[in-house]
Amino acid sequence: MITELDSLGAQDRTRVERAFARGVHALLAADRPSALATVLGLMPRGSSVAHGSSTTLQEIGLVDYLARPDSNYHYLNPEWLAENDAQRRMRMRARLSLEADYFLGSVQAVCETGEAIGTDGSGCRQASYVCGPPNVI
Repeated sequence: MITELDSLGAQDRTRVERAFARGVHALLAADRPSALATVLGLMPRGSSVAHGSSTTLQEIGLVDYLARPDSNYHYLNPEWLAENDAQRRMRMRARLSLEADYFLGSVQAVCETGEAIGTDGSGCRQASYVCGPPNVI
C-alpha cells in the first residue's frame, strides 16, 4: 500500500485506499526525478522495454533515458518507429510491445472501484495492458 498517503486528508485517503484495494500496486512519487528513479528501480537492467505514447513518461525523462546507449535496457520502440511501411510498423509495434519484458504506459484515471480507465487511438496499449508482457507499469 502507498505509505505516502499520510499527507492526504482522511476523506481523500479513504478514497485512494478503496481505489487500490483491488490488487493494484500503487507507488507515489513526489516529483519527476523521483518518478523516474521509481520506474527504473522496478525494471532490472538488461530488460526489454516498450511503451505506449505517454506524456507522463516523456515529462519524467524516461523516454529520453531509455533511448540513451548507456541505459542498459533493450529499448524496443525505436525498432518499430524506424519502419516506413505503416502496416508493417503497426504489426511490428504490437509484436514488440507484447513480447517485451516490461510495457510502460499511463491511464487517464483510476476509479474508486479500482478500474483503470485508459484510451488510445490504435489500441496497442490496451492489448499490452490486458494480455501483454508479464510486467506492466
